[in-house]
Amino acid sequence: MSRGRASVQDTPLEEWQRLHPLSPLLKGGVFFLAFLSFLLSQAWDLLMRLAGVPGYEGFDESGPAEGPRRVFELGWLVVVGIGLLVVGIVIAVAWLSWRFTRFRVAGGQLEQRVGWIIRQHRQVPLARVQAVEMSRPVLARLTGLSQVVVQSAGAGDSHLTLAFLTQARAAEVRDELLRLAGISDERVVRATPGAPPVQSQPALVQVPNGRLFVATILHGSVIILGTIALGALTAFGTLRLGPMVLLATPALIPFVFGVGVDRLKELLRNGNFVVTDLGRSLRIHHGLTELKTTMVPLHRVQAIELLQPLWWRPWGWWRVRINVAGSKIMDGDALNETVVLPVGPFEDAVRIMAVVDPELQPEALRAACLGTGSDEYWHGIPERARYLDPWGWRRRAYAVTPASLLLRRGYFRRSAVIMPHARIQSSRLHQGPVQRRLRLASVTLVSTIGPVRPVLEHLGLNDAEVLLAQESVRAGRARAQVLEASPPVEMPEVLAPRHPDSMD
Repeated sequence: MSRGRASVQDTPLEEWQRLHPLSPLLKGGVFFLAFLSFLLSQAWDLLMRLAGVPGYEGFDESGPAEGPRRVFELGWLVVVGIGLLVVGIVIAVAWLSWRFTRFRVAGGQLEQRVGWIIRQHRQVPLARVQAVEMSRPVLARLTGLSQVVVQSAGAGDSHLTLAFLTQARAAEVRDELLRLAGISDERVVRATPGAPPVQSQPALVQVPNGRLFVATILHGSVIILGTIALGALTAFGTLRLGPMVLLATPALIPFVFGVGVDRLKELLRNGNFVVTDLGRSLRIHHGLTELKTTMVPLHRVQAIELLQPLWWRPWGWWRVRINVAGSKIMDGDALNETVVLPVGPFEDAVRIMAVVDPELQPEALRAACLGTGSDEYWHGIPERARYLDPWGWRRRAYAVTPASLLLRRGYFRRSAVIMPHARIQSSRLHQGPVQRRLRLASVTLVSTIGPVRPVLEHLGLNDAEVLLAQESVRAGRARAQVLEASPPVEMPEVLAPRHPDSMD
């Protein structure tokens, strides 16, 4: 049964419903528009030839009757006809795809049915939902649509995307999923139907786009590229090296292109970055061309790292990234929910850490980020480790707090890792051949998949064995305390009444 736009908007989420009719067009929008532009250009060229407009290939001054004959000889009508047929088939397939795609939120889970010939029925239990985000690609923004990405525990195939819905409907679906999954205590107020939700919480941190642009340019690859360009210009001034520089220039084009694309992607991804504290989760708005809203449940944060490259040090800027349980991985790189501060002063990092890990004292965080050497709280590595790390061996150290293990390392690229005892999956000790000769060892604390790697290298062998044994005890006790403090989980009813349209 077909419904109008208003009735679709008012359809309860418990009932089966379709996505927006423009969804197939937006999913393949770029390729479809490119193909359509090609057909339109060919059709225009054909019309100009038929009209005998001077300046177009195939124009013949012998008479108007000769023009169409040459057009038929060139076969442009056949090309346009085949193109229109292909467009018709694509539109028909897209319509069938939209017609047989439905979703609902019922029975404690999100369900989606897709397929006409080969049917699929996907179910995502709300108890396993890790995060829900909204994103708006460029074409979706032009049409006022959004997509909802539901991230659940498991591999990448366990995540489900509803593309596309109206902005108001997408916000309603996201809020309902977060409420049922118990992820967020966000309060959303909508002023008018169809308008974006108005958030009552003030922003915790907002990154200016000017600072983000400077930080994006101040990157190792850009600095290396600039050094090479400066050296090439200097060498070009001499007669002997000038021709060699010109011959080597084409070889740098792929490197320049790769650096430019990488820096542009980061700028577009992290633009308009705003973090809001919702109590039990962080809401992150980001994106210049594709607007995204990501929810990061705080109870699923497994490890935190604060980074400061050498070229950010004069400005005192830091980046904060995290490992999130169930975080989706794509193309070998974690998605944006792993970055909670792309660039900001130390005060912004402290503000973020006060929400992510409220038990960590600012003094301990400052010592982890800026400190060197050993004291009564920090345990460093022996001096003989300078043969393996001549610059940063004085900074490598660890400290133990009641809730977390703190690791610091790096002289040129400072890094501070905070690993809660209860989040340690396992730990291991390993030695290389040179470490065995120097009686050194490295300790790795295994976390979930993500950008943060909690590793402390070049400890004394005895110190590493003691740390490994003690941390195993601390992690066991912390996990037991978390289990005792956790309230009993009420599992929602998974089975729902059979729908009349359900597949056999």
